[in-house]
Amino acid sequence: MKNEDLMTLNDNKELVVMSSIDVRMGQGIQIQLFRELLIALAQLAVANPNHAILLRGQNRDVRDHEGTVIQPKAFRPDADDLTVTEAKLRTAQELLCSEVQLLGFPKSVIEALETPLIAQALMQHYEIAATPWLDLTDLPNLAVSFACQNTRHPHVYAFAIPRQGISYAPQKSGPGLMCWALSSLCPAYALRPHFQRAFVLADIDLNQSDAFPEVSAFSKDLSHHLLCKFQLTCNMVLPELHQFGCPQGHAIYPAEYADPMLGVCNSVKEQLRKKYP
Repeated sequence: MKNEDLMTLNDNKELVVMSSIDVRMGQGIQIQLFRELLIALAQLAVANPNHAILLRGQNRDVRDHEGTVIQPKAFRPDADDLTVTEAKLRTAQELLCSEVQLLGFPKSVIEALETPLIAQALMQHYEIAATPWLDLTDLPNLAVSFACQNTRHPHVYAFAIPRQGISYAPQKSGPGLMCWALSSLCPAYALRPHFQRAFVLADIDLNQSDAFPEVSAFSKDLSHHLLCKFQLTCNMVLPELHQFGCPQGHAIYPAEYADPMLGVCNSVKEQLRKKYP
């Protein structure tokens, strides 16, 4: 994706063409009311009709000398060495497949998890291990809810993803940007992705998605796909957000008794912790 081909918003909330580096270097559009964010996202959606606007909420704007940095967990400063990360992902996939077989999950679930990238996407969303994927959603109220947790500097990031590039079914993918709709890819046994309208994003140098990819083949920073960013005023945004519905608790994190995949993932996470203390 080239930001030069897309319309974004400047600090005055005017539609303009802006380079990716300028978006990253900026402080973010000031948002004081939730409806302001909804209006801004509507402008972006109408101005870029061939792209889906997907969102990520963070409790701070991580920056370097080129501005905003948006790194998947596998590449953050506190992450394991990449060889350890790869070993954990391979082990976690094996454990996932073993657990769902033992519990008698449908064949379709087992086959899906035998595809490494789908297994990794699920690991990312259930926080089993650090992966080279990034969580996104298309729900503005959810992105704001995540952004405003325990912080005074919340940000919401908007990504413009080509609509034809979003996968709604397991498939082989070529090199480049990969965006998967987990709410379509994941079985009903995995409720969390459905409740959160989850997507996962990665940029990968890969020819076949059914081969286990090296973590080093993934992009370490996805901020170059950033279309727009917003800086929220929590104490003003949150009260209004409740009028629109503020998802929290079991509304976005179904309990284990309601989400069979959560139990599987918790078991795998504990086994990984023991194997890689």
